[in-house]
Amino acid sequence: DWKSDGHNGCAIAFAGDGRMFVTAGDGTSDSDDNNVGQDLSKLLAKVLRIDVDNVSAEDMAAGRQYSVPNDNPFVSLEGARPETWAY
Repeated sequence: DWKSDGHNGCAIAFAGDGRMFVTAGDGTSDSDDNNVGQDLSKLLAKVLRIDVDNVSAEDMAAGRQYSVPNDNPFVSLEGARPETWAY
């Protein structure tokens, strides 16, 4: 679940490698009023890339039913959500 207030995102697609892409709205009703689009510590206003087929025990213990592919572009950037594929 995430805040939507009208800009919901919600496009879901699978790539040929089985990775799942999800778009997340910016959480406002107009024009990213919360300024989350450039904040890499937030999932809102991003395209996310996750792996729903290979979930580790560590992911499950953390409450995630997905893993983050090691080759996501922000996986090693301190403070960034590793699920982020594009922003």
